[in-house]
Amino acid sequence: MLLISGNVVCVKPFSLAVATCALAVPISGCTDSASNGNDSLTVAVAFYPIEEIVRSVGDDSIEVITLVPPGTEAHEYEPTAKQFTRLETADIVFFLGSGFQPNLEKAIDSLPSSVRRVDLINYVSLLTNDEGVDPHVWLNPNNMQLLAHVVASTLSEELPAQSSTFDTNEATYAAKIVALDAEFTRGLTNCAVPVLITTHEAFAYLAKAYGLTQLAIAGISPGDEPSAQSLEKIAELATANGVTTVFFEENLPPDLARTVADEIGAETSSLGTAETLTQNQLDAGESYSSIMRANLQALRAAMGCT
Repeated sequence: MLLISGNVVCVKPFSLAVATCALAVPISGCTDSASNGNDSLTVAVAFYPIEEIVRSVGDDSIEVITLVPPGTEAHEYEPTAKQFTRLETADIVFFLGSGFQPNLEKAIDSLPSSVRRVDLINYVSLLTNDEGVDPHVWLNPNNMQLLAHVVASTLSEELPAQSSTFDTNEATYAAKIVALDAEFTRGLTNCAVPVLITTHEAFAYLAKAYGLTQLAIAGISPGDEPSAQSLEKIAELATANGVTTVFFEENLPPDLARTVADEIGAETSSLGTAETLTQNQLDAGESYSSIMRANLQALRAAMGCT
């Protein structure tokens, strides 16, 4: 029996048709690269998942400026003066708003009108909690597919002559994400303990997509620290639901996870958020899909999925 209490998430209704229609609405700061005779675009991206989508869809028709360097924590990253100067020369910047990267959002707000700003948070169904909007939308593979459509449509508006290439690239990328989604659906359908305990509230979109219940020790931000009362409550819920593994985020300290795990006699394991990949991971050919498949294996082992 699942014994869960605590936060309830709310979903804002959304459909792909809405996203497609929304793209037809002029956005402040749009540029017409095609009319200026350009056959390429300079596109700035906020952090890794968006970078992967933009590179996959844009291919050789774009130059990508990645604002968060490999292996760098994305939430609180602040662009350098050199990066900001280069950002001012971009045709488009793709990012996630709602306070996910507050320093970066401030920089984007101050850009000249020549830079087209595309806040991808506006094109997906959002989950909320006591802290507000949960920005970790990319951890549901279905949202990655949707964001790829937004990127392809935006690039096509700027470079109409390349629209068929962007559409083809989008379809190729989407097929990979559809396959990934199918693996998660099959892999997490029959789990003995479908309860996901994590140090921070980063996996709500993944949990909702595949019928899991997420219990977070702390809040959305990696800097959040729980109270002793919160730790005790999580330990009680974990014991009541037969949880055997407490997850911490890859590249973050495991201390909170170990505290709860020690309290209930459980193990710890890591999950990747794919917010940033290290240079070694990139050199080894790692990607969003490979990180998510590693997550799937860890979840199946921890939850007793068959």
